[in-house]
Amino acid sequence: NTPMICSSENLKRFICPSFLQDRTLITVGGKSGGHVTGIGEIAAIGVSAIRAHNAALQAMLREALEARTPQWRWPGGAIGGTLCIDTGADQPRVAAALEHHRLRADFRGSILRVSFHAYNDATDAHAAIEALS
Repeated sequence: NTPMICSSENLKRFICPSFLQDRTLITVGGKSGGHVTGIGEIAAIGVSAIRAHNAALQAMLREALEARTPQWRWPGGAIGGTLCIDTGADQPRVAAALEHHRLRADFRGSILRVSFHAYNDATDAHAAIEALS
């Protein structure tokens, strides 16, 4: 498995998702902070601020890709914490492109599920845009 790469440039350090069994913090650039934080840091930053941050990254991805991918079905209306894009027949190519760029992806059939988190930043969104372009 490819480790989740966490970026903490514009937010305080966060613990990576629970799928990292050893609870190691990994940051972009390969630097390990060694500092594990959790609910207290989330509370200090604020859930609303984190949600707004994540929504801005979703919007960045969507604005860059939606017009270029008319064959995909993009969600309408309000979007929650996960952006679900039906990539249709492009799913194998999309999965291969993400893997080639060492980006983790979650698919349900042909539906790509994109979930940014507090430790992601614009660099991560741009990496996804580059991979999916």
